[in-house]
Amino acid sequence: MSNIRKGTITSFYYGAEEAANDPCTVAMNGTSIAVTYYDPYAEKDVTYKGNARGAGHYEVARDDGEGQGTFHCFENSEFIEGYWTEGGEGGMWAIKIKKDSPA
Repeated sequence: MSNIRKGTITSFYYGAEEAANDPCTVAMNGTSIAVTYYDPYAEKDVTYKGNARGAGHYEVARDDGEGQGTFHCFENSEFIEGYWTEGGEGGMWAIKIKKDSPA
């Protein structure tokens, strides 16, 4: 992918008051996206990746098949949002991309 940036992913869990904040990398090229971060529950890096289903709308799946979700963003935005589901749990994502931060 041509545009890889560092960022912070905040994972909100349905029914929980706390959220997890983790560093991440975001790779986008307009037709596809891949977001990688460390999952403390799986004790490994995980990647959600997928293709655009419309301008700025991505349907994604976890690389190990354990989850799925969506990402939504405007062109040249430093914010990406979406939802996720994994093993019967779910929540929302908010990603803040750091400007001028090639991975």
